[in-house]
Amino acid sequence: MKILYIVILLFSNSLIYSQENEVTKKSVKKAFKKSIRNKDYWSWDEWSGYWETNNIDSTYYKSDTIVLINRIGLNSINCNYITWKFYKKNAFHLQEINSCKEPPSARVSNTNDFYTITIAEKEKILYLKTNNLNTETIYKVISFEALSDKRTLKLQKLSHKTINR
Repeated sequence: MKILYIVILLFSNSLIYSQENEVTKKSVKKAFKKSIRNKDYWSWDEWSGYWETNNIDSTYYKSDTIVLINRIGLNSINCNYITWKFYKKNAFHLQEINSCKEPPSARVSNTNDFYTITIAEKEKILYLKTNNLNTETIYKVISFEALSDKRTLKLQKLSHKTINR
């Protein structure tokens, strides 16, 4: 009888855990939309207007997996990072920032830094496709975690191609 209780307990915990971590198109869209800054930019109790990821040694461009973090306040994950700053629910501006040395610097933006994003779901797997004037990148969503003070989106880069226009 004890073994039956243990099996039921383990099975119910695994069901609860799998439901908590289910990534849906709706939850990711809502998170991107919520990160658009409509209020006071310097407010520490609002979601930051951007999602950021590490770019030390150009990891954003070289790695096949990236972790984007959106948090309350304006803290950065490190001194060399990339941001996706959403200005519409399906469009963001990419910026490279380096504050490792004084004075801090950011790469000057141009038309290639403005991206559109499409979220698609196929066979219960979520995909993101980002496009700008010259490139198209497809990511598989590995995980999405929404806590009270930060949201974390882990992506696997499936393809990256240059578009000749």
